[in-house]
Amino acid sequence: MRLLKVLPNGEVGLTEDFCDNAIPSYVAVSHVWGAGLDGEEVTFQDMVEGTGRDKAGFQKIQFCRNQVVKDGFKYFWMDTACINRSSSAELQESINSMFRWYQNSARCYVYLSDVSTKKRKSGDENSQLAWEQAFRTSKWFTRGWTLQELIASKQVEFFDRGGTSLGTKTSLKDIISSITRIPTDVLVGQNFNRCSIAQRMSWAAFRETTRAEDLAYCLMGLFDVNMPLLYGEGEKAFHRLQEEIIKNSDDQSIFAWKDEKRYAVHGLLARSPAAFADSYDIVPIRSPGPTSPFTLTQLGLRIQLQLAQDTRSSLHTALLNCMDRTTGDRIGVHLISLGENRFLRTKLDQFARTRHKRMVSVLTPFEARTIYVPQLRLSPIQSLRTFKPRRRCGANAANLYPARAKRGNAGPIVKTICGMCLRCPARRSSLLPNRRIGFALPFG
Repeated sequence: MRLLKVLPNGEVGLTEDFCDNAIPSYVAVSHVWGAGLDGEEVTFQDMVEGTGRDKAGFQKIQFCRNQVVKDGFKYFWMDTACINRSSSAELQESINSMFRWYQNSARCYVYLSDVSTKKRKSGDENSQLAWEQAFRTSKWFTRGWTLQELIASKQVEFFDRGGTSLGTKTSLKDIISSITRIPTDVLVGQNFNRCSIAQRMSWAAFRETTRAEDLAYCLMGLFDVNMPLLYGEGEKAFHRLQEEIIKNSDDQSIFAWKDEKRYAVHGLLARSPAAFADSYDIVPIRSPGPTSPFTLTQLGLRIQLQLAQDTRSSLHTALLNCMDRTTGDRIGVHLISLGENRFLRTKLDQFARTRHKRMVSVLTPFEARTIYVPQLRLSPIQSLRTFKPRRRCGANAANLYPARAKRGNAGPIVKTICGMCLRCPARRSSLLPNRRIGFALPFG
């Protein structure tokens, strides 16, 4: 780990690379990068060559130097200035170690460049409200990397762009909790690992990163996993993150997500943290008997779930070992059969809740089944092409049949019919029209 040191002449210089057992006490700095890293932020190369004083980010270096000396420290760490990003090996090591570096820091300074108290007057309530509003809307609370910096650091102090202290993570816990939905207990030091996977994912649901892969990499420390960085893989990085999580956890709330993208079918792993936006109150429950581990196989995710079939259609409801602690509902998901104990998730924009009387009344009894769920997603039109029709009733009645396509003023009208309807004339009225262009709803 490389640090910045305040020299006797007041300048700031780089230290040598410390071994883990020789790192001195230091302050970690959390901030939002400028529009262009090389253009606005003081980089490692600038520190080596003694340049960068004309950059906007040099103000952060000056602030840290003054505050570190004021608080009695000599060293501080800032990612932009301490990490040599031209070295892929160093970048990978730094990202995998970053959560621990913030966790081991003596203090963390959060520098908010878009918040100012310069015009604040003592006793002026309107000025106080204006400052709090700027704090609530700060870009710092929307970035992916700052989440781990907020949670990992034991002592966090917030500063505006003029270097004025706004308060600590503890003194501002109620405001921060209302912004981030992180429980105040976690902010004041409770072990965040006691929160479910779905809850921790929900904290990142509204955050963004410049690179799509970083949306997964910035959460590794929050789930205590490590994995190689593969920039260019896109959303696959988040799939890999979930795969690493389930290797070490039996918390089924990782499957409790909703997606408004209207995919027809999907695997059990979410495509991004945004899918957990409504999962902040979902907590795990323990089943009375022993639970079977879920593992990744060549056929997909192998998992044992309580399954029941809808008597009106071919849809299945699978219960997860988690619940909504606000309503007390057991959380489930809708599945569609592919045959031979293989399923895909459907109706992605909703959960199946066991207290819904209408749902329970049309289900067969729940029974434990070991199933396989491949990790793929298909649009409605893709699903029509993929699931080939079978002209018989039975367990595969979920297969969709393009019964008619007609172009009208509102675009193509696609109607679908399930396999069971082909042999049941009384149910031919089950055609489901939907006037969205190129979209067909599954039967049931």
